[in-house]
Amino acid sequence: NDFIKEMYQFAETHPEYKMFLYREVLEQMGFNPNKLRVEDVGVEDLDEQGTLVLLEYIMRADHFCEGVLHEYIRNGKVNELLKHLHELDGKGRDRKLAEIILMEDITTDYFTFHFIASGKKIINHTHEWYRTLSVFESRKFLEKWENLQTDHWRYSQELPCPGRKPTQWLLYSRYEGSRGWAVTGYKEGSEKWKELANLVGLAEHIERNEVRNPGEFIFCGIEFYEGGNRYHYLTEDESIRVGDEVIVPVGKENQEKIAIVEEIGYYRPDEAPFPVEKTKYILSKATEAKDRNISEISMTLYSDYFENSSKVVWAGVREGCLEIEEQVLGSCLPYDDGEHEMFHRFDENETRRFSELLTGQSDDFDIFLKRFVQKFKGPYWNDELRYFCKLNCLKVTMFGC
Repeated sequence: NDFIKEMYQFAETHPEYKMFLYREVLEQMGFNPNKLRVEDVGVEDLDEQGTLVLLEYIMRADHFCEGVLHEYIRNGKVNELLKHLHELDGKGRDRKLAEIILMEDITTDYFTFHFIASGKKIINHTHEWYRTLSVFESRKFLEKWENLQTDHWRYSQELPCPGRKPTQWLLYSRYEGSRGWAVTGYKEGSEKWKELANLVGLAEHIERNEVRNPGEFIFCGIEFYEGGNRYHYLTEDESIRVGDEVIVPVGKENQEKIAIVEEIGYYRPDEAPFPVEKTKYILSKATEAKDRNISEISMTLYSDYFENSSKVVWAGVREGCLEIEEQVLGSCLPYDDGEHEMFHRFDENETRRFSELLTGQSDDFDIFLKRFVQKFKGPYWNDELRYFCKLNCLKVTMFGC
């Protein structure tokens, strides 16, 4: 009975296979529905539609002659068709999710969750705000979505509690290159709704279920700004989560910078993404910066990765002076190899003048630094900065090592 219900449910939610028109489809395939012997059909040559309509044919035959379905189950034909269908389904698993929309209450439009797939990441575009999930979060989100198997969910109109007004949700999903489809149900006593609520909860609260084994190290993949290059740091703080802001040491001088944790993993030394002995440790969460008396935190102006080198540029205000540090790791030129740093420094007077030009005030360096990064961020920061300084007669000292 469960198998028959599932088949009818699938036929209703996937009209493109024309399972209810099985006789017409069989005739188009060259079979005579009145004289068809299912055991003589070569399963390996059937496509998805052919396999499904043949299963439908068996079920309809059982309706007119009870025992037909049981016989085909006993002789293995149904199992053969289902296995073939599973193989065909496996060939199409490269489909890519485009978007998911979940309405919590379709009668009031109380809250709508909207998720958009972009490359390897999921964008949570709910109402008027959005957040891009990290690669780790996106992977967990997609795994959870695939495990729901919503393709087999039925568009339900059955009231859970007659006489009471229930809350009805609606789910719309679409894959790239195909039309979207919707399914609805009621929240009261629904396992499906619990699963959906768990899914959308993943967008904000991802908890790692991994167990750290003896001898494993905690590696955190961090980025200095969204979409920037990924760097690995170690930590012993198991409370750190994806999305947390942390303080990390950078460069020869181990200057403290703010970065965002994008992924976390437990690795043995031979499996680590970067040699353990060369990896630095996260100093603390950024929320703990005040407790550690950290008053000079930099922001990233630019970050990029080349074939043989990487470049990161930071800006910060230290002791009232604006400083810009450009760090290059690896080989930039054919005759060049190693680590190089270039510094731009504005003294206190020039920093105050710079702040007044950008913010209208000279004493709020937090606002100044944010405005500075907004204005000069990008690969051409140096050219734009030089032009701005020349235009406004700002003096800057440069030196390298």
